[in-house]
Amino acid sequence: MGGQAVTAVSGFFAGLGAIGTAVGNLALSLGLSYIASLLFRPDQPKPSDGQVEVKQAVPSRFWHYGRVKVSGPLAFYESRNGALYKLVMLSTRPVDAIEHVFMNDVAVGIRGDGAVVSGSPTVGGSGEFYAYINQSTGAADQGPSGLLRFNFPDAWTADHRLQGTAYIVGQFIAPAIEYFQSAYPNGEPSLSATLRGVQVYDPRNGTTYWSDNAALAVLDYLTHPDGYDRPLSRINLQSFIDYAWLCDDMVNGQRRYRIATTVDLTEPRKDVLQRLLEACDASLYMSPNGQVSIRGGRWEEPTVVIDADLGHIITADFSPPGAMDRYNELVIQYREPSLGHVENEATPWEDPLDIAQSGQVISQNINLFQVPSQSQARRLAKIRMARDNADWTAEIVTNLAGLNCIGERIIRLRWPELSIDAPFWVEGVEMSPDITTVSLKLRSASQASYSWSPDEEGSSTVIPPDTSPSYDLTPPDFILAQTDTPSIVATWTPSQALNRAYNFQYRNANTPNGWMSMTTASTRDRATGAPVAVGSTYAVRGQTIAGPQAVGPWSAQRFITILEPEEEDA
Repeated sequence: MGGQAVTAVSGFFAGLGAIGTAVGNLALSLGLSYIASLLFRPDQPKPSDGQVEVKQAVPSRFWHYGRVKVSGPLAFYESRNGALYKLVMLSTRPVDAIEHVFMNDVAVGIRGDGAVVSGSPTVGGSGEFYAYINQSTGAADQGPSGLLRFNFPDAWTADHRLQGTAYIVGQFIAPAIEYFQSAYPNGEPSLSATLRGVQVYDPRNGTTYWSDNAALAVLDYLTHPDGYDRPLSRINLQSFIDYAWLCDDMVNGQRRYRIATTVDLTEPRKDVLQRLLEACDASLYMSPNGQVSIRGGRWEEPTVVIDADLGHIITADFSPPGAMDRYNELVIQYREPSLGHVENEATPWEDPLDIAQSGQVISQNINLFQVPSQSQARRLAKIRMARDNADWTAEIVTNLAGLNCIGERIIRLRWPELSIDAPFWVEGVEMSPDITTVSLKLRSASQASYSWSPDEEGSSTVIPPDTSPSYDLTPPDFILAQTDTPSIVATWTPSQALNRAYNFQYRNANTPNGWMSMTTASTRDRATGAPVAVGSTYAVRGQTIAGPQAVGPWSAQRFITILEPEEEDA
């Protein structure tokens, strides 16, 4: 038995070294404490920092997960024949779609030939247009910019396609001097855009499409060549399938864990991965077969018990967190889409009982700029405060029963001397050199920190709560069709009220709880799902939304059976 235990332990720690390499020795692996991960985590860039044009001789490569508003490096900046031309790179990986283009932070309407026809005073008195925009998503088959190819044939050839790079090109024509101020009241136009970032692989259906599901972003970063470049064979895909479903769970009308962030290749990989994991309360670990796995995000009852009465514990050192480390208010910064996808302050998460008992407010800051929802940010803040302000931290030395804690996220600890019979986070597991004892670093865990109610949603400190007495949130009356992909598309007539948004989901008719999100077009009249299987029947439902606290009921489900796409006549 002892020889088997030694072999198992040595094999596990050899595997642990592999996962340490795979995830950059994050605090999410065993052996580095939770507090250390907080101390050494750098501040992430603010969303507004990425909405400014920059001039760099050699810009870094970057891409985006989720829906963001960004500008970027200038790859071309020249004037010719009374016009200024600029090319702004938006992403060095292809994006799913460029949804809106902005000139000096004003959304503009763009005609088919690129003319800016609305949203900016660039139409002359005689109907001439002063601004034209080209946009490309970075597709492998995209051609060169027509504006640059036509106006700079000597400098911008047919080979200047910028494959894999999403960009926008602006042509700004100078009017007569007396009209310049009216045409360009804010001076030279700066360009930015809202876009749906990179497409990600979804192991639930084996397809690649756009999603802001946080688990799928983590999987993409682990496997992408510019991330950790791990083959899928080294990933526990079932754990990511389960976690993707968790992220898509609905909590008070919103999906549980979404992501909206920019990845810059000048950042340390471990910092990027930490940010992605933090958005969904996730951690990585090594499964017994040596694959990278993901877990967290919700409460799970511990299955391993370390019990002093059963002789498991040799020595124990318990202490509450230091008074200087405790706080009772978390000031939360997150990304707010309705304010132009910039940082915003949520309602702080507070411990009112501690504030009343101590007679003072002790604040800490938490920056969750990768989180595009106040509700999600406050849920994460609740979990964070409970863990930071744990009742106990403990360093336990056990006999070999402590080996059962390897790979566990939470265990139950029983220590009668302090009347402790409670769940604890496992922050560290270390084997003694002579392989006779196991040292554990533990921290009290709170099941209540994972509960959530509508009363805890809070309200934005910038966006006033919507106090309208009534809303017509009748679900949209939609019809279903299929595309050639094939994918499911739902279409409907949107409300004339511009603050109405729509949320659609679909599932395989044989999977009762397998709802997946559809992407709603910016025109608010259609939603499209990921590619689906021919011959299968799917259910679709929709709802109307007028704000974070005004979410309408789901419609009755409607069904569609996917047929083999018809081939075009030769």
